[in-house]
Amino acid sequence: MSGFVLSVFGFMLKIRFQLRSFLLTTTIVAIIGGMYTQRSLKQRGAVNKLIEQNGVAYFYVDYDKKFVQQSVVTQDEFWLHFLYPIKMVILEPDDDCTADEQVATASQIGSLKYLFVWPGGRQKFDNQPEVMNAEGGITDMGLQSIIENLDSLKQFATTSAKCSEDKILELDGALKDIEVLAIYPHEDSGDQPFLRN
Repeated sequence: MSGFVLSVFGFMLKIRFQLRSFLLTTTIVAIIGGMYTQRSLKQRGAVNKLIEQNGVAYFYVDYDKKFVQQSVVTQDEFWLHFLYPIKMVILEPDDDCTADEQVATASQIGSLKYLFVWPGGRQKFDNQPEVMNAEGGITDMGLQSIIENLDSLKQFATTSAKCSEDKILELDGALKDIEVLAIYPHEDSGDQPFLRN
């Protein structure tokens, strides 16, 4: 009889440890899944707002090693935001939405590595004088958003900037992983471009 009790007791101990392991594993999976869900919800909200502000966001699809433009896919496809982080954003500020507003929205995307701000649109980039005189360029306020939220940028370029030299140097010091930093000032400012590769 005592052998039976010991075997039942041993079986119950085994189940108890299996159940504890199962609950621990389930908790860990739920926490990790919740982190991905939170990131993807935040990213999807920021991308939808960027598209309303005339910005273009690109998913980086790891298995293809290429960028896919957000407008190619349906905005509400949650699984894309869950699986693929936004790595590149191109902003085209205009009279309706300034560069500072767009950069503040883009800075909500924590996975961002490449940020380009072209006031007046990329199609004007071939016309150098028009690009350097476009309105709506980034100011110190936009650079501050980058400093506070996007310190892991690899590339940042903009034209028609209206920034102080001190803020540009602060940005340069704050971006740890920067490979390319190109800030072309508005022609009216008389400042020199800031370039670092």
